[in-house]
Amino acid sequence: MSHCPDMDDCSGARLELDAMDKELCCIKSKVRCLEDKNEMLHNEVECYKGHLRQLSSVNDCLRKDIDDLRRCNSTLKWRKCDVEKEICRLNSAAECLRQRIAYLACK
Repeated sequence: MSHCPDMDDCSGARLELDAMDKELCCIKSKVRCLEDKNEMLHNEVECYKGHLRQLSSVNDCLRKDIDDLRRCNSTLKWRKCDVEKEICRLNSAAECLRQRIAYLACK
């Protein structure tokens, strides 16, 4: 008497084992695919981090430029004020000279 199951039972088990083997192979393939996608996404994230660092650096430069322009604008406003005062002084002096010339012309 044999302890082996009968042949039909073995062939059914073999088919089930083959199906499970194929399913395992498919799962392993999907896992590799997901690992590859994960690596690609990781690389993409690193790339974006690099871009973000560059943009942050550009932003810092732009902030500095804006601060410099504000200081420059303030300086120009003071200079404009000084020029306007000088124009008023020169206009006043010119008026005095016109009056002096008119006075001397009448003598």
